[in-house]
Amino acid sequence: MDEMKIKNEILEKIKKGLFEEASQFDECDTDKIIKQIYEESFDQQNLTFYCFAIFMYKRTNNIDWLELAVDILCFSINWMEGAYAMALYHQKEILKQNRNVENLQMMLYFYRVPDVDFEEEEAVKIAKEILELDPQNKIVRDIFPNL
Repeated sequence: MDEMKIKNEILEKIKKGLFEEASQFDECDTDKIIKQIYEESFDQQNLTFYCFAIFMYKRTNNIDWLELAVDILCFSINWMEGAYAMALYHQKEILKQNRNVENLQMMLYFYRVPDVDFEEEEAVKIAKEILELDPQNKIVRDIFPNL
């Protein structure tokens, strides 16, 4: 069976809520499956993709699944009430496990979203932490040019 057909079968199972069946793929295919789900989430804007990402995160404790959930909430189904609040919650959980420049930058993304309750004081603290790791960080310099 070719790779595209396998991915399509997984996507169909996810959309039907058959998460247990959809999760039966080779672990080495995780990155490809995550990418496919993310791309499909733009076309379909189906809440089951987010739910499957959370299901897989709880099952595997692989942070890539939680990052997928955040990406779906922020960029695919952000029009849904509460999507940004859930994404911010998940992003904070990600930071507990992996505090790096990329994940910290994602926190600054929330600072720029008008509907998110994110204090400037917290954003500045995160920006300073990013600059400790990456002194020339363009994102921080764009948001806080005087830091």
